[in-house]
Amino acid sequence: MPATPRSSARDDQIRAASLLLACLDDDKAETVRILDDANRAPGGLQGLLAALAASTIELLIGTVGEDGARKTLNMTLLDASMHEGTDDDRPE
Repeated sequence: MPATPRSSARDDQIRAASLLLACLDDDKAETVRILDDANRAPGGLQGLLAALAASTIELLIGTVGEDGARKTLNMTLLDASMHEGTDDDRPE
C-alpha cells in the first residue's frame, strides 16, 4: 500500500506565514481559509503546527537567545499550569 502523500515543508511554511499575517491583520475570513486548506491537505494541520512552532523558536532565539527562549517557554508552561481548569483566557 503506497504512503499517503502529505503537504510539503514548503507548503507548511507558506501556510504558517500566511496564517500569521492573517492574524496580524485580524482577517478572520483569511484565517479560516488557511486553516481549512491545511485541514484538507494530508498532514496539513500537523505540518502547519510544526512550521508555526519552528518559526516561533527561531523568533525567540533571535530575540532573546536560546537560554531566554527556554526560560520564556518554561514560564509559559508555568503560567498555563497555574490557570489550569479556567477558560478565562480562551479566545472567543
